Amino acid sequence: MIRTYSFFQMHEDCSPVDFRYKLRAFLTLIGIIIGVASVVVVGAAISGLNTYVVTQISKVLGSITL
Repeated sequence: MIRTYSFFQMHEDCSPVDFRYKLRAFLTLIGIIIGVASVVVVGAAISGLNTYVVTQISKVLGSITL
């Protein structure tokens, strides 16, 4: 028979070692998600800044294609 657990039931049924491994895996997953999201945000910010700078330079110099 397959049992399904909520987070709190899992905590009660697991030994402290098992719970530490699951917590470590969860925190690692959160770290990876935050890392990937930060790389995406920085990439988008750089792209937006590049577009802004090119727009401002073209306004000052005229319609020269950069």
